[in-house]
Formats: sequence, structure tokens, C-alpha cells
Amino acid sequence: MTKASKQSDRNLLKRSATGAVDIATSSVDAVVLNGVPALSGAWELAKSLLGNALELRQQRALEFVEAIQSDPTTFNTSVVKSEEFQDGFVVALTEHIKMRNFLKRRIALKIFKEFANSDDKVEFPLERFYDTLSKLSKSGIKTLAFIKEEVLPVREQAVKDDMVGKNLGTDKPYDWWYKLNLSREPVSTHFSKWIYDRYDPGSQAVKDQYNAGKNIQDKKLLGEVFDIEREIRAKMYAPIPELEYLGLIRNIADLKNMGWGSTGGATAWTLSSFAYEFIEFIENSPEDIDQLK
Repeated sequence: MTKASKQSDRNLLKRSATGAVDIATSSVDAVVLNGVPALSGAWELAKSLLGNALELRQQRALEFVEAIQSDPTTFNTSVVKSEEFQDGFVVALTEHIKMRNFLKRRIALKIFKEFANSDDKVEFPLERFYDTLSKLSKSGIKTLAFIKEEVLPVREQAVKDDMVGKNLGTDKPYDWWYKLNLSREPVSTHFSKWIYDRYDPGSQAVKDQYNAGKNIQDKKLLGEVFDIEREIRAKMYAPIPELEYLGLIRNIADLKNMGWGSTGGATAWTLSSFAYEFIEFIENSPEDIDQLK
């Protein structure tokens, strides 16, 4: 192939790469925005800033634009025309085309939809959400999903059960005491209990499974069951340092369950305030929990 032919092929690739999305944004303007060239303006801004990146990842760019096109209620004319939205569009599209994992891109679209619905787009932590998502491993995402779906509801119910029949001691309303007690209740307590209840040789479920509900006396079998429990626990706890590094969990003093110490109580962990915001975008399925175990 001649040098001229190679250059021609490259030019053709460049034109076809962004052309599909150009058509899509034009379609959005025509169908959703009643002809107002708002989204195409954001797209032109993105093209000028991202250049070849869009040309090399046209399918992901098209995926992003079509998601906007499919939700005219959220991405209406007044939203899309604003400068704040167009700035966010460039940030979101830039991150979207960089994400290799389809699950991450789906989560990213949920984040961007929440941004579009926000009354204060300038203060919305769009960049931090995307930065956290881009750094999260697959196992980290699954662990957050597991905490959201399996651990937090059990923790909330445990706090409510513990408050039944107690004299709260002041005229503060029940909800005030519930929120206070919930804030003091470590997530790690119920994360660990979930593992114990299902895999520890001392749990009733394991006794039922291996020895008709009685304590396991066979030393060989007991050792094998302990090995399974240690393997499961190690696997499920492996992403915790990653979540701490990303500011999604923080250490706290577990005064209720582990007693007082020289530093004011034993150390456990819970979700950070940011994690409660971020976890709303995390998706889950029964298959994710099966794969986590």
C-alpha cells in the first residue's frame, strides 16, 4: 500500500469515527430538543478538547450520547443548554470513553443522570465520583454492592431491635436516637457476622450442614471447615484496604461490641459520608454476591 493510500485510509477512519456521533447529536437536537442546537454545541466542545480520543473510541461515545437521547425528561432543553451542563458533559464523556469495563460505564451514566437532575451542578461532586469509579477494582465494586444490599439492611434492623424497650433517657424523638445509634454501629460488625453465620464452625448453619445441628467433633472435618471459613473471610476482606484508600470507609471506635481501650475503644470500620452518596450508584445482582464469595 502506498503512503498516499495509507493517509487516505486514516482520513476516512477519522471522518467515520466522529460522524456517527455527529449524526446522533443532531438527532437528539431534532427529536428531543426541538431543533435547538444545544447538545451538538456540547459535542463540538468535546470534540475540540478530546480530538483523537473520540476517534478511537467512537462506540463508547455513541453509547454515551444515545443514553442522553433515550431520556428526554432528564436531558431536556433547559438543562442541556446550560453552560454548567455542557462543562459536565465534557467531563463525563471524557471519563466514559476511558472506561474499559461496561459495568463501570453503566454506573457512570447513572452518575451523570444524577448530575443532570441536580439543582446545583457547580457543587455536584462529578469529578470525585468519576475519579473514585475509575480507580475502583471489580472486586471493590462488588464489595460495595454487597455491603449495600446485604449488610446495611441487617445493620439497620439490628439497631432498631436493640432499641426496643429501652429507656432513651431524654425528650429527644426516636428518630434522633436511631440516627445517633446507627452512626455509632460499625458496618464491620455486621460484615463479619454475615461471614460467621454462614461459614464459621461455631455457627448454627454450619453445624446443621455438617453435623445435624451439633458441635463438630471430628477434628479432620473441623479443620476443613475452618479452612473454608478462613478462605472466604480473606477473600471478602481483601478489598477493604482499597475502599479505605479511596475514602469510602473509615476506622471508628467500636465501643459497644468490643469494649474500651487506651485509645477510647477498639477499632472497627464503617462507611464514610461520601460512600453513602457514592453507593447509591452501585449496581448489584445475585450473581455478583455469588462471585464475591
